[in-house]
Amino acid sequence: MFTVIVHKKVLKFIKKNVKDENVRRMLINAISELERCPLVLRERDVEKIRGTERIFRIRVGRYRIIFYVDKSKRTIYVTHIGIRGRIY
Repeated sequence: MFTVIVHKKVLKFIKKNVKDENVRRMLINAISELERCPLVLRERDVEKIRGTERIFRIRVGRYRIIFYVDKSKRTIYVTHIGIRGRIY
């Protein structure tokens, strides 16, 4: 199991900008599933961001969740979220 740390601006974005309750629930579920990191990377539409070593994106509908994986500390940092092209 990994520890997931979510930046406050990600939570603020979900709370303020995602009006549809179903989409909001899907985003929160996707973030919470990151605790099972190796399995989630295989099951979901997760891709490594080009030009980086340990930064990935997970796609939930039209939203992108950007996260950093620190395997040595077994921690995942969710740093950004947004619609493609407009990441916060």
